[in-house]
Amino acid sequence: MLFIHQYPDWTNFRYDLLKTLSALAEVRAFQGKLSGKLLFAFGEEKSKSVRLRDWQALLAIDGVHGDIRSALVHTFENYDSPLDTKALCRLHASLGYNGYLRENSSSGISFLTKSGEQAFFSGVSAERVETELSLLLEFFNNAELDPVLVAGIIHFWFLTIRPFQSGNGCMARILCDLALSRSENSAFRFYSVFAQILKNKEEYFLILERTWVGNGNITKWLLWFFSQIKSALVFAEKEWEIPLAETLQRLRLGNVSLLPREMSLLEFLRKNGGEISSSKWANQENISHDSALRDFKSMIEKGILEKNPKTKGRNTKYRVKNIL
Repeated sequence: MLFIHQYPDWTNFRYDLLKTLSALAEVRAFQGKLSGKLLFAFGEEKSKSVRLRDWQALLAIDGVHGDIRSALVHTFENYDSPLDTKALCRLHASLGYNGYLRENSSSGISFLTKSGEQAFFSGVSAERVETELSLLLEFFNNAELDPVLVAGIIHFWFLTIRPFQSGNGCMARILCDLALSRSENSAFRFYSVFAQILKNKEEYFLILERTWVGNGNITKWLLWFFSQIKSALVFAEKEWEIPLAETLQRLRLGNVSLLPREMSLLEFLRKNGGEISSSKWANQENISHDSALRDFKSMIEKGILEKNPKTKGRNTKYRVKNIL
């Protein structure tokens, strides 16, 4: 059984371009839409708790727990800075490992093959580590590819080399995270990729193992990695939905004068599904139908509400307009 790094020119990674770019485009569109809204509404400060949660998950995948802010904050403040081997070793040491490339021993993990047999994946031989790591860092610093694609490739590549005796998983995910920061042009994010991967930890190791012993094609790994980013984005969209709606509403209403009943209408819409008919509002407030219509007309003129174009006549429903 050959491992991927035993093939000639193994770092000229092969993948299905059409499938990969299609999945990547979907992730990038979602990423831009969500990040744009959340940064507009909250700024970077609100994302700090998400980043801390993601860093904790990044370590927890390998069973490591602890306070890592001091070890990673400086690194991510300089996410777009080039990395060399010395900087990588310093980062390795800052996480509590020895900070030295392995020289005389192998590094790998045990796993089960498709037939259920126990196998052991070993990274590149010790004498190849420095050269292979230099190639990886050259790619990380200078690749003219989408940074999300770089993140997926660098993650797999580092774990295949396994340049340290221990801590390779954490280091691979940190490099991946730095590439994702470059994709956002920010050290801050509102979605947690590694918290998502932690939920699917067994699947994560399985897809890595299958790719290590495959024929050198990394398509399945990249598609799985992109799917985890997408799932993290979907989760974040739901997690931030209510705070985002409330914040955008406050921003929108900052210079708008509302009557008490109009404020009550906004609160009702926020808590009860986002749409309401004039008859339902009349019943809710114990007012006439004409009064309810006047409430809606006033708020439409103020640019706060709009009619749902799919509803008409007595079934017309009104909803809060989007700020973005």
